[in-house]
Amino acid sequence: ASYTNYGNLVDIFILGSDIRSIIPGTESALKSGTSMAAPLITNLAAKILLLAPCLTSKEIKEIILDSASEKTLSVSLNTRGQENVIPLKEMKVKVANFQEAKEMAKVIGARCK
Repeated sequence: ASYTNYGNLVDIFILGSDIRSIIPGTESALKSGTSMAAPLITNLAAKILLLAPCLTSKEIKEIILDSASEKTLSVSLNTRGQENVIPLKEMKVKVANFQEAKEMAKVIGARCK
């Protein structure tokens, strides 16, 4: 997405576009942004902790990063309109892999008990 963060400060990528969100009342709508992505990665961390309650926060982060899939991302700069897209570079990123992270947590969780 054009609004995504990238670079050395980003540890993990996760879908943050067109996430179904509850809005006040009984409605839902598709929303996008880091405000949508952050709860998804937090949800993954909570599921890992549920499966392996003996883990520290640092170990949970390691599972999320170690289970991630590597992808190549094309980064571009959009300068007011699609006709002005400037390609910057391609970079390798880690994309959260929920299934793999949960499988790793299950193995460790069996040892927690």
